Amino acid sequence: MPGRLLFTTVAQDLALVEPAEPPVTRVIREAAFGEGYAWPTWSPGGAQALVSHGWRASGAETHLEVVSLGLSGATDVLEAAEATSRFRNPDGHREPIAPGVMHYSYWAPDGRRAIVVARSKGGLTLTLLTPPSCPDGEPAGDPAAAAGDWSVRGLIDGAPMFSAWSPDGTTLAAHAGQQLVLYDTSGEGGGRRVLTDQPRFRAPAWSPDGRALYYAAPGSAGPDLLWRSHPDSGAREVVTEVDGLTAVLASPAGDDLALLTLESSGLGGRHLRVIDPADPQPRTVERGQVLGAFWSPDGTRLFYLMRAGVDLESSLMRYDLADGRRHALARFRPSPAYSTYFAFFDQYALSHALISPDGEWVCIGGVLAGNGAGRRPFAQQHGCYLLPADGSAPPRRVADGEIAFFAPGAPAPPAAGDKA
Repeated sequence: MPGRLLFTTVAQDLALVEPAEPPVTRVIREAAFGEGYAWPTWSPGGAQALVSHGWRASGAETHLEVVSLGLSGATDVLEAAEATSRFRNPDGHREPIAPGVMHYSYWAPDGRRAIVVARSKGGLTLTLLTPPSCPDGEPAGDPAAAAGDWSVRGLIDGAPMFSAWSPDGTTLAAHAGQQLVLYDTSGEGGGRRVLTDQPRFRAPAWSPDGRALYYAAPGSAGPDLLWRSHPDSGAREVVTEVDGLTAVLASPAGDDLALLTLESSGLGGRHLRVIDPADPQPRTVERGQVLGAFWSPDGTRLFYLMRAGVDLESSLMRYDLADGRRHALARFRPSPAYSTYFAFFDQYALSHALISPDGEWVCIGGVLAGNGAGRRPFAQQHGCYLLPADGSAPPRRVADGEIAFFAPGAPAPPAAGDKA
């Protein structure tokens, strides 16, 4: 069975679900009247979480903050977990960054630092959070290492704001406004370096070895181009042409790239293609109806959400790279939070896992088509469901909420040699 998942309940409590049979939900932090938690983010070692927290004080004044929470104890004692404020929105900028999204939090892969994106006078500000130093090999996300004050440093203002940590967790690529900037956050020098001042509105994508950074940007003339930049040398080259606004998802265990290009009609659907940068002849997966995608941990399968017809229904699909076949896994009406995830899928896929670490289970959030949920006014409207990634069983409801995220675990073994 899959491991634990973090989510927020319909009452905006922070909760943990053990997807046993039957599933067991533990409320970790209960939200009082006028208070709420949202968008929990697991640390890479699974011992900490960053969570957005909001409340209304006297006079209806709103306060927004990001808290850290230790999660290394036994499940039945986590209700007593202490939440420590790590970041607070400044006066005059206590608004969410998007409907239902107070902040965006994202841990570095080594757990030694994290970022928070929040509303500010510059539109959005990306802030670096650094827990106290810890011995090599001990993730800073562990409670013993993360005790005490964290340093808080604003890095960049602008909008839009997308970012991606290098695989070793030392370098942050930030797309802020019209610039794509590299930051050396390790404290070993290097500082800030602008890669380009013409990126498109999406997140950059690192290769698994950290040697290349991919992004789409306008060419000097004609169509947009997919670029491969080499941060160590500063060199870059064109991989292929892309016809329109394109998001890039790099396989976590191979060379393949998923390219999702907005269709020209402006209706919000995307074309989905997969390429190998060494031989960039694209394999078309779907045309025009894709809302977003995420990779399996071993890079052999690509999961994507696509429109399924009337009443805002969508289908979760799986594409197998080995044989090029597509498989329908579930049809449902996504919850507002699940829809938000896929509106910014290339960013959230880096920080919030909808697939288990072994690649065997997928989480969906919403109203499942055909199960009767939501047909009566008093029925639970949205739920979190788990389904096997191979499609061998139907989705199973495990929690009352809009979206849930898998705890990290041992990564799946590389499968680059097995790809098509």
